Amino acid sequence: MEWLALTPRVAVLKGPVNCGVVVGQAGQALVVDSGMGSRSGRQIAEMLAERGLRPAAVLNTHAHGDHTGGNAYLVREAGARLYAPEHEATWVRSPEWGMVFLFGGAEPVAGMTTRRLLPEGAPVHAVVCEGTLRLAGVRVEALHLPGHTRGHMGYLVEGVLFLGDALASEAELASGLPYTYSVSLKLQTLERLESVRAEWYVPGHGEPRREIAPLLQANREAIEGTCAAIQALLAGGPMSEEEVVARVFRGMGAPLHRLGEFSMARATVLSHLSYLHGLHLVAYEVQDGRVLWRLTAGPKG
Repeated sequence: MEWLALTPRVAVLKGPVNCGVVVGQAGQALVVDSGMGSRSGRQIAEMLAERGLRPAAVLNTHAHGDHTGGNAYLVREAGARLYAPEHEATWVRSPEWGMVFLFGGAEPVAGMTTRRLLPEGAPVHAVVCEGTLRLAGVRVEALHLPGHTRGHMGYLVEGVLFLGDALASEAELASGLPYTYSVSLKLQTLERLESVRAEWYVPGHGEPRREIAPLLQANREAIEGTCAAIQALLAGGPMSEEEVVARVFRGMGAPLHRLGEFSMARATVLSHLSYLHGLHLVAYEVQDGRVLWRLTAGPKG
């Protein structure tokens, strides 16, 4: 991790997953997301200690393991209190529920248990809803930014907005289709972020930036492009959801080879199908034990 100061009291720990640090009163610090695995938690604690700080609280943007992996270490070894968003707190406490969700509600097979999908759980001391938090003498605005997950939060503090995975970075968009729980909610979040003013915007992956409009547009275009690709596929006739998943990702040059990545890809394609279904642009039917998707005649008037 690399310590990058954005303001006198706010820094980003840059890495594969960006974590935030906010310096509070009496040597206390707030940590936004904790990276992947206990190693990340240990590194965060050490970097704080080098600067005479201790983690008073960890604020998770959402429950995915690459953002919560250091929680248990920071709570157990450093005495931090853990704050998790509403709708995410159960998964933060018991990450196995995320695996069950991805595996269709059943006990998942062993091949899915990666650190990203199954981090160590940790006790949640407080559930975060949208509004103002006051921690370690610092005012934090919690903003509900759903889409990537149901309860996803952003945290705005002293002009710095920690976005988590509310927005996919340019690199993520170029390498495939980032996981999305709800397309309709993500579009609402993109619209909301157009009016959220900050001096710095910090995505969970990628570079901090002063201007967010180009990334908002890139995320919107990715959704539009995926919806168009699905409709083009279904123009050839009804297709099973697995075939839609395979063809969408093959068309992006991102073929799927592992069960975990397939499960996340399947959920993401289904979120786009659900969005198109809500617009009455596609329909489904169960036929011979398969779910088949097809185009409709168009939106209902």
